[in-house]
Amino acid sequence: MLFFVALNEAVNNALIHGGRTGREEAVELSVRDEGGRICAAVRSCGGCFSHDMKPDTGVFDDGLRESGRGVQIILHIADHCSIAESGRLVRLCMNKPGGVPGDHGT
Repeated sequence: MLFFVALNEAVNNALIHGGRTGREEAVELSVRDEGGRICAAVRSCGGCFSHDMKPDTGVFDDGLRESGRGVQIILHIADHCSIAESGRLVRLCMNKPGGVPGDHGT
């Protein structure tokens, strides 16, 4: 369930930042089971965003803030997260309970 929350935030970011051109832009999503972990890639076919990928726990102090928490939620939940392609691609992975990190199955 937590992986879905992180993935939802990544997709929302792609939709919001990818749609800044005023046109509907496609978002590509892939999810794969790697044995001990599950990984996803979210690619915006439109706009992009930048982030330093550093945790900022202070972002949660303002309960009325309407945006700006998505990447922080992802960083809090995911065991690995990265941004590539000038901010168009977000990759995240989460270890499965009882899974062995690095175990990519057969």
